[in-house]
Amino acid sequence: MPRFEPGPFALPGLIRHTASYMEITGDTPLPPSREPASAISGRRIDWTPRDVVIGVLLLVGALWLPQIPLIPLGLAIGTESRGFLLPAMAVTALTYAAIAAIAARMTFLKYGGGWERLGVRGINGRTLAWAGGAFVAALIVSYAYAIFVDQYATFLKQGCEDQVPGFIRHDALILALASFAAVVCAPAAEEIFFRGFAFPGLARAWGAPAGIILSGLLFGSAHLLGNPVLYKSLVQFAAIGMVFAFTYWKSGNIFASMLAHFTFNLLGVISLAATTCHN
Repeated sequence: MPRFEPGPFALPGLIRHTASYMEITGDTPLPPSREPASAISGRRIDWTPRDVVIGVLLLVGALWLPQIPLIPLGLAIGTESRGFLLPAMAVTALTYAAIAAIAARMTFLKYGGGWERLGVRGINGRTLAWAGGAFVAALIVSYAYAIFVDQYATFLKQGCEDQVPGFIRHDALILALASFAAVVCAPAAEEIFFRGFAFPGLARAWGAPAGIILSGLLFGSAHLLGNPVLYKSLVQFAAIGMVFAFTYWKSGNIFASMLAHFTFNLLGVISLAATTCHN
């Protein structure tokens, strides 16, 4: 079933090649690039795999560095207390904002243009159709993985404690904040970074199929940074990331994958609250 994410990738400790490309009408004029640009998802891509690597390193820093000031607090009052969890939730929100800022810095703030370079476009019927298809595909992947685990790899089963610790589930305020982070903040920041930024940068060098696979693997692996036990869902997360990357590639609109991600995480929260975690 869909996995619930209480923080950015489960908050640490807690929680191709082508010739030049003509810009599409209406895009912000861009400065000439020192390298040939590529067209991915209907827009010019100047950033490269090197930019993606730098962005990933910055992401790791954004995940871990803000945690340092929380260490003394956790030692003093405990990591399961509301006095610690509320500041941790605030750090979660700041971390998601930093993740989106990193994607912006390594793309249009470096090479020119605006948020449209990361796939931000108006939502129309086509966008919604792709979002619906991606959501269904993500569900199929999720349930197929669950069936496989049940029958052939029971050691990969995850319980409630693996996904959301009891001290979060049993605190209504903290659970509400964690749910908001999972359902709203995560789809926005993660889609901008992994699909809007990482996928096109990788696809520019090695083609869209490779970009889809690699960005999906990055997406899945990032979840282990904060909660290593999520290795049990690494294959599932990576496959869903590939579904969302394919959706962005074909739709050219980040809101297609973002809406699918939003709905998928919302279903995960509802599933945990209503059917899975009663204790």
